[in-house]
Amino acid sequence: MDAPVLGVAGSWGSAEIELYRRFDELHQLLYRRGGLGSSNAAVDEVAKLLLVRMWADRTAGGPVRDHRAAFATALRDPAFAARDPSGARHPIWPLDEPLRIADASVLEAADALAASIMDSPGFDALGTAFDALLAGRYDHTGGLGTYLTPSGVARMMARIAVPLVRTPPSSIEGPGFGDPYCGTGRFLVALLATLPTDHPLRTAGAFGADVSASAVAKARLNLLLYGVAHPLVWTVTDSVTDPGIETLAGQVPLILTNPPFGDGQYDSPEGIAAAARLMPELAGRSRIDPSLACLARALALLAPGGVLGIVLPDGVLGGAPVRALLARGGVTPLAAVSLPRVTFALSGTVARTSALFIRQGSTRRPRLVLARVAHVGYTTRSSLPVPDPAGDELPAVAELVVGASTSDDPPAVVSEAPLVVVADALTTLDASRLDPAAVAARRSLADAGCVRFSEYLTAMPPRR
Repeated sequence: MDAPVLGVAGSWGSAEIELYRRFDELHQLLYRRGGLGSSNAAVDEVAKLLLVRMWADRTAGGPVRDHRAAFATALRDPAFAARDPSGARHPIWPLDEPLRIADASVLEAADALAASIMDSPGFDALGTAFDALLAGRYDHTGGLGTYLTPSGVARMMARIAVPLVRTPPSSIEGPGFGDPYCGTGRFLVALLATLPTDHPLRTAGAFGADVSASAVAKARLNLLLYGVAHPLVWTVTDSVTDPGIETLAGQVPLILTNPPFGDGQYDSPEGIAAAARLMPELAGRSRIDPSLACLARALALLAPGGVLGIVLPDGVLGGAPVRALLARGGVTPLAAVSLPRVTFALSGTVARTSALFIRQGSTRRPRLVLARVAHVGYTTRSSLPVPDPAGDELPAVAELVVGASTSDDPPAVVSEAPLVVVADALTTLDASRLDPAAVAARRSLADAGCVRFSEYLTAMPPRR
């Protein structure tokens, strides 16, 4: 199947914001005339029309006149089947799933939007639909927090993580990259947009899993848009304990993810026990933050030398289990990028978060790159994204972090706006707390031959 040519856009550029606006308009039309019971159902209908368009393009059958019949036929087309770890093939939706849009004017508007997605410039357009249709309307109470990662953040993390992977291409046994909590496939799309077509990670393939069948359908479509035949994306009951994901343990060179989070909202005894094997501080608890269980699961999937990039709430990042995990060895913290509160505002939260990068395996060099992002390319107005007059620091941060991570230069302040610092010890993972002047002063003292007071005390002879 020939795939549309998709380029790489800047984070929340004009095309992405325009698509968001059009989805929001469609949302209003669907609720007035479409007879659909939920916002998520509205996104699903647009995704189904996208499948119809992809199928029609492949079969070269001309304009689609009966969308319902075409959707039923496309579902049964083996060229559009996905698969699971056992190799079994699955349609994107169940074969009895109907196309539900009945109003002709709504169908026309939704189909035009599906056509725009076919030409979308390298971002997760279906995820953008999800953002637009659920903005301010998703009920997070009583369940796990669902906060989609903005495409710009996903692309920044992809650009940082790829150069950090040290898994030899010849040793790749499973997929080259993946996301065990993939949602609509935003990180998978970001990596496909970042990796050259002949890159070993890309040629080895990708995997994704999620508890939401609706999100999995969108992730499958996203990978099909990038020409991935029979995407390895499947629905699970729990990504932490799923046996299919377990078959990939120790095999994946690169994982990028934003797992669900919510204090005390994960209660699987099996999942907590698995997390406690990596973070003993969790032993004996009946409930934990799901992001901790997801962190442990993702690390267990990494191949030797593999890299995990994961979005975590700052409260989890600075908590005892994560700090102890990184201090014990066995894994190496490489970088942490602090994100501003607006990052997840479109999903309904202003929680402080950071993107943490970890390599499987220990290293002797105590080197950690910390960065602070103040502007992600957009702000919000009435629950809609608008361009940030101050611009977008994400592309610059990606370039600076990669350069600092791969350089042998001594620790220093690499940049002040955006702030990027190379630290010589794991003293903090929260770049939002860094004072560039203090970091530079410590570096100057070290260059002058001074030692840390803690090192001085350690070196003093014991009193008699």
